[in-house]
Amino acid sequence: MSDEFPTGGSGCCTKLWKGDLNLGAGIGTFDVLQCTDGDILIEKMALYSTVTALVITSVSIQTNTANPFVFLSAANGLLSNLLIGRQITATWNQMQPVLLRQNEKITYSTVGLLGSGNIRAVIQWRQVQDGVGSITP
Repeated sequence: MSDEFPTGGSGCCTKLWKGDLNLGAGIGTFDVLQCTDGDILIEKMALYSTVTALVITSVSIQTNTANPFVFLSAANGLLSNLLIGRQITATWNQMQPVLLRQNEKITYSTVGLLGSGNIRAVIQWRQVQDGVGSITP
């Protein structure tokens, strides 16, 4: 499930993407979103644990690039930090935006036993060039 909410006029302004990372999908790496039709800047990311019934060891969130940019490290995504109703502290300090090039993805990886539950992600992003760049879940 994901939603996209523009916070300004056409194309030029900050937008919000909201979706759930399904921790019950199995152990492995899964897509969060993909940049399409041009480059975008990821400005902020908020993470919130919606369900606590987890048995996974950890979760991490990163880009799918040759040198991945890590938004949430496995150390910060340990099970002990994924309690219900808890804001999850990202590894990324969010002081500088992250460039996501066309066709690059943000992914999440789970390690350990098969888990359950969700992490709600809200990502603030904007186009690099007015009218060019979008995301798909």
